[in-house]
Amino acid sequence: MKLPAILLAASLLPAQTPIRRPIAPATTNGWARVVVDDDGTQGVWIGDAQGRSVPFLWESDAKWSALPLQTLHPIFGKDPQSHPTAAFTLHAPEGFSRGDREQVKLDFALEAPATPWTCRVEIARRGDGGAFITMNDVSRFLYDFGADRRATSITTPWDSDDYRLTLIPVQGAAPKLRGVDASACTLPSELKADERLNLIFHPAIKGDGFKDMVHADLGRSSKVIALEVTLQPPVAPVPVSADSIHPDRNGAIYEPYGIGSSELWNLPALGTVGTRIPIDSPEVEYLHLDLPNGVAVQSAVALIRHRRLFFPAEAGQTYFLHSGALAKAAPGSLGELPASSRAFYTGTPLALGATEPDAQAVVAAPDPAARLRRLLPWAVGLVILLLGFWGLRLMRRPDLH
Repeated sequence: MKLPAILLAASLLPAQTPIRRPIAPATTNGWARVVVDDDGTQGVWIGDAQGRSVPFLWESDAKWSALPLQTLHPIFGKDPQSHPTAAFTLHAPEGFSRGDREQVKLDFALEAPATPWTCRVEIARRGDGGAFITMNDVSRFLYDFGADRRATSITTPWDSDDYRLTLIPVQGAAPKLRGVDASACTLPSELKADERLNLIFHPAIKGDGFKDMVHADLGRSSKVIALEVTLQPPVAPVPVSADSIHPDRNGAIYEPYGIGSSELWNLPALGTVGTRIPIDSPEVEYLHLDLPNGVAVQSAVALIRHRRLFFPAEAGQTYFLHSGALAKAAPGSLGELPASSRAFYTGTPLALGATEPDAQAVVAAPDPAARLRRLLPWAVGLVILLLGFWGLRLMRRPDLH
């Protein structure tokens, strides 16, 4: 009887204790950026020293429209090894400059003698000293495997004006470069991850609601911007899609929905591998990979980005991040994020101080109906337990006849 009583008492405790954390003062007036941990996003609001609510915006995907760029002085040719090359200068429209977006997307006009083919794209940018510096952050590929399985564009950080590209063939003959179009953008899947989480894809257990799906458990609901999946070699390029598995409206059966797909491969003999799957989903907790027959995962990593919020901060003022109770609405509305992302990503985010009790929290009034719903299962369980004891005593009583 002690265990049900303990569980019953635990069910009556509040789900979350209101807390606040001081935000380090900004050095200048303007937009300030704060990184919020995954466990502190319920009932969030920002208040000043007097407890007044300050308006803020959550970072939101796909709110920065693509910005077309001019490619000036394009030159197409071949390097000493006869690899196709292109050189050009990027020019932004009036009123915009480098850094107003995070990445540059390059779309290529290509002419290939035959398919299939795969090329690694070597990117070099002109540095401050005038010399071209080759990028080595990640591997980028263009390919054409026929039908809808082709990639004719890449993204790269927008941190230079002059670019030089070279196509290195790894399968088939490299195509000719006929043209290139450029646009600047902010892609969540290309932003820096705050956390890298190794994934293990467990086989489903009968009756666990995953419908015999091999799945990975992230342990908590997280904002995944991309997956890095290394396939067991050797495997030529194959389509791989990622699904989020989530409960239906009844909370019983888990149903998958697509959150990203890409071509992946692992060919050590050619020194080439494709591992990245961009993810487009608010939050993910359970992941499933849809793999072709005969393809297996060697390793997988989830790239997680914590939530960010932005608010107008006055220099030298201390603000507080509140969570765990009702959010206090600020007057007015800031609307959507402006067209430029420079204001949001220049400089480091403001640091959060230690957690402290929140005396300014507004706690929701108790809901009698919600409390009754929490008590009802325990009450039914207690009745069943008492009936069981009573029935057991009846069975043990001696026969009076």
